[in-house]
Amino acid sequence: MSPEFFAIAAVAAGVAVALQLGIEANLSARRCLLGGIVVAICALVGARLQEVLSVGATTRSLSGYVGFRHVGAIIGGALAVPLVKVFVLRETKIGDLADAAVVAFLLAVPIWRIGCVVGGCCFGIPTTLPWAIRYTMHKPAWEFQVAHNLLPSFWPYSLRVHPLPIYFGLWAAIVGAALWRLRHAKRYAGELALGGLALHELGKYVLEFLRADVSFGAAYVRHASLVVASMAAVLLVICETVASRLNERVAAASTAAVAVVGNPRQFIRADQANAGS
Repeated sequence: MSPEFFAIAAVAAGVAVALQLGIEANLSARRCLLGGIVVAICALVGARLQEVLSVGATTRSLSGYVGFRHVGAIIGGALAVPLVKVFVLRETKIGDLADAAVVAFLLAVPIWRIGCVVGGCCFGIPTTLPWAIRYTMHKPAWEFQVAHNLLPSFWPYSLRVHPLPIYFGLWAAIVGAALWRLRHAKRYAGELALGGLALHELGKYVLEFLRADVSFGAAYVRHASLVVASMAAVLLVICETVASRLNERVAAASTAAVAVVGNPRQFIRADQANAGS
């Protein structure tokens, strides 16, 4: 199976997750499906556009795999959410749409990353760990190692390397599964999206240090993940602070209302006493 097959399967999985979340929220299945497709298309366009801007429109591996970039997918999906809000799901809060988009994205990433393994991109540094993998001749890892004199050009396999796409996929699956589990416990719209992006992108930033290709085109991907994680974390802290203050005001207002009205039981006992007299 080709990398493109797994890309299509990942998109289908993400749309299915978004559809399920919409059905749970009692939204129209047809409009949820349309919204999920719009976000998926925009994410694909953003991912491909970032690849084109970073390494050129004609860049392919010898396997024929057309590259996509992770952060571009996030930006494309983020830009699509307001469009879905305005034209498809007007009655839904934009924060709830963002929550659904991020959960769907993270649960689709593991399938997408299988395609990365097949295509040979995102390979890690050499290692002797038992789960290390090696690529065949003319795969990107082999080409990189030959170009850097790590092995002779006649060698049929690359050196054993960290399966970095698998690490990426596992981390996305862990964060996505946690968000799915907590989807009914969120305190405000957008909490899952901000928390998920901050946590996932921070973990991805750390894992990026295992990437073998440290050229500018690959290095800025790591820094982009750090920027996304930082922005999401700052917004999360702001939203958490605002939510806490609102809860404090509501609690204070409730306490004040009880103090003014008094305990209803006292009025009942007073009425009973008056009736008895």
